[in-house]
Amino acid sequence: APSVRTDEPTKVTLASNLDLEEGEHELKVDAKKAAGRKMDQPLTKNIVVDTTPPTLDILPSANAKLGSNDVEIKLTFNEEVDLDSVITEGIDQKDKSSTTNNKIFTAKINMPDGNKNLNVVAEDKAKNRVSKTVSFEVDANKVLDIALQEPTFGTSATNTFNIIVKTDNN
Repeated sequence: APSVRTDEPTKVTLASNLDLEEGEHELKVDAKKAAGRKMDQPLTKNIVVDTTPPTLDILPSANAKLGSNDVEIKLTFNEEVDLDSVITEGIDQKDKSSTTNNKIFTAKINMPDGNKNLNVVAEDKAKNRVSKTVSFEVDANKVLDIALQEPTFGTSATNTFNIIVKTDNN
């Protein structure tokens, strides 16, 4: 049986030692005034015990090769969540996403060619967190761009030097 503590004249704390399983449970509370008059209807509320983080599917999928700079992102959760962050290239893109049910979020983000990481963090109503990262490649420019980085301006002041080139993809 729960222990009862009266914090204020109108507030009662029921400390339960029950170890409830995950899922929905019904709470019923009936009370009466000091004068003995009972409530018209007992309070009945559903309480959900949720210790499992939400699941998350992300599109584009891991290792996808995208042929457009306009990247369509779709985040699908198995329950309602609050998005904490949607980070790509060090920028939180959460404000670019939209949802109608807090379970499916979509966004369209323009990204330059290259290898990308998309990291998503969210939590459900019980504050269970999920974090997931996918890596993919944006390759809208079908011609591989190669640029000389060193020696700067293609000129070296020494006979021995490093040559460094950079591409827009791997």
